[in-house]
Amino acid sequence: WGSGPAEKRVFATLKTAILSRREIAFDYYSARGEKSRRTAQPVKLVYKDAAWYLQAYCLARQALRVFKLCRMLDVTLLDAVFTPGPQHTPQPMDPAEAPGPLLHLELMFTPAAAYRVYDMFPPEWGDTAAGRTLLRVRLLPRKPVDIRFFCLSFGADVAVLSPPQVQQALREAGQKVAALYSAPE
Repeated sequence: WGSGPAEKRVFATLKTAILSRREIAFDYYSARGEKSRRTAQPVKLVYKDAAWYLQAYCLARQALRVFKLCRMLDVTLLDAVFTPGPQHTPQPMDPAEAPGPLLHLELMFTPAAAYRVYDMFPPEWGDTAAGRTLLRVRLLPRKPVDIRFFCLSFGADVAVLSPPQVQQALREAGQKVAALYSAPE
């Protein structure tokens, strides 16, 4: 776990690109596992939730995008230089700073998940009772699936107490996973 030599090389290349305002090209794997080749104008490196991200203006999408460094492969520094404009303004990555509605979640974690909870959220957001951590968080998901993936990453070490629509989404996802492992007829 942690940054290996390849990720450190990517980080160094991105740092150089940002400071010299040079475009980059790279292969990117989305959260859905889709691979695409991107050309972008890098703006800012951000460390959040134990991972590094790049905010960059994507030339194909003609918009500012956020790329997770560990999903960026074959990162190449290009000769093209860009002049920063309004489209290069970094966006907040902290939900408290971001525009739009926040999703209020109430989550109950087992002691086995405590280290991850405190890696991601300030201790004052949680209460501990009967050995379990109750956490009330406000999140700004980019898409509803983000919350589902986040919760599922804890497996049986988290229970969503509210809202009901997130409980239902997790129930449905759990049924799909269970179907993958059901005994053949």
